[in-house]
Amino acid sequence: MVKETERCPECSQEMAIPPELSGKLVQCPNCRSQFPTARRSPAIRIAPAATLQGGVASRLRKRRQKNVGLTVLIAALTTVIIGACLAFLLLGANRKDDAERVLCDALDSWIMGERMSRYSENNPEIDYLVMYAWISSTKLLRYKITAYKYNENRSALDSPTQKADVHTFAVTLIFQSEANTELVVGRTVEVYQLPEGKWVVKEVPE
Repeated sequence: MVKETERCPECSQEMAIPPELSGKLVQCPNCRSQFPTARRSPAIRIAPAATLQGGVASRLRKRRQKNVGLTVLIAALTTVIIGACLAFLLLGANRKDDAERVLCDALDSWIMGERMSRYSENNPEIDYLVMYAWISSTKLLRYKITAYKYNENRSALDSPTQKADVHTFAVTLIFQSEANTELVVGRTVEVYQLPEGKWVVKEVPE
C-alpha cells in the first residue's frame, strides 16, 4: 500500500498518511494537534504494455479461431447444398433423356410404318402405349419436340392413385392427309416409368 506524506502545520512534523485517511482529520504524534489531510485521488494502476498487448492478441486470436470455424462450417454446408442440387439436376437430366428416348423410339417406328400394337409387342420395356392418330393408322411424316416439363411423384394420367415421375412432352406431329398434303397437329404426351421398370407412353386427350 502506497502512503503519502504530509507535514503538520503546527510543528512541521512529517507524517505518513495512509490512503484511507485522505481528506480526514489526523492527529500529529509530535504536538498532538489535529489537522485535515489533503484529499487525494485513488492511485490508478496501469498494466504494463506487454500485458495489454498480450490480452489484445489473445482476444484477436480467439476471434480469429471463431471466424475460421464459422467459415469452415459455411463452406461445408455450401458444398453439401451444391452437391445435392447437382445430383438432383443430373438425375433429372438422366430421367428426361430416358423418357425422351422411349418417346422418340415409338415415334420413329410410327414414321417407319410399324403398327402401334406390333411396336408394343416387340418392345418389352413398353407396358402401355396410346397415340390416337397412330391407332387410326394415320401416316406420320415427321415430328418435333417443342417443350418439356418434369413432375416428380405426380398422379399418373390413367391411374390417379398411382404416383410416378411424369415427363410431359409437347410434340408437333406432321401427318400426310388424304389429300396428300401435310397436316400439322400439336399434341401433349406423358411418359413415365412404372415401379417394375416398364414405360407408359400416353397421349393426353384434348
